[in-house]
Amino acid sequence: MNAKVPSGMFQPRDPVLIPFPDVPIPKGDVMRRLGYPSAGHDLSGGMDEILDGAMAEAGRLLDIRTSHRILEVASNDGLRIRFKGSDLIIESAMVARLLRRAPVVACLAATAGPALDRAVSSAMDRGEMTEAFMLDAIGSETVEAAVDELHWKILKERAGENGLKVTPRFSPGYGDWRLTVQADVVAASGGPLIGIEVTPSSLMIPRKSVTAVLGFEPAGARETPGGAAR
Repeated sequence: MNAKVPSGMFQPRDPVLIPFPDVPIPKGDVMRRLGYPSAGHDLSGGMDEILDGAMAEAGRLLDIRTSHRILEVASNDGLRIRFKGSDLIIESAMVARLLRRAPVVACLAATAGPALDRAVSSAMDRGEMTEAFMLDAIGSETVEAAVDELHWKILKERAGENGLKVTPRFSPGYGDWRLTVQADVVAASGGPLIGIEVTPSSLMIPRKSVTAVLGFEPAGARETPGGAAR
């Protein structure tokens, strides 16, 4: 990794917090998560009305927030990545390969907030399993939509301004990157500032939360296979 680090990439060094109050609920992705082929599929038995009602309820409950921090790579030996000014260590050959040309990395977190978790639990307690599954799917897909916007719009534009491009992103628990690092990734990304906590078993609270890392590499670099990345 010989790329020069652009001087403007590290201002500010603190986590950057970005709310997404208006991110649209991606109905097509929600339907695919629920097992339907697409948003154009004709739902029977009143399911379309139930889904629209769940989306309306979720729209009132969702509190999508993201945080990210830009870290300078200190070393990447193909198995382990260390960063300057951070205790985070990534031990994963797959992530090391993905980020092998990246002089800087974005460590990010996103959450749908606690209200949706409570609504899912409440629906399950009432035996309304269809509503619970729909709310759960809506939370998952809407958080991912916000992360996509952060990744492929905001950070991609920032990369371009510095003569770089973004890699796909990679999350703990996928491939050979152990989930047990979750607390370290949440801390490094500023996740606690947007309300994310991590249990002793490395699960995030609120449940509809996401963490990931992605790299900034030279714009002329060849595409790196992402494996479990997106």
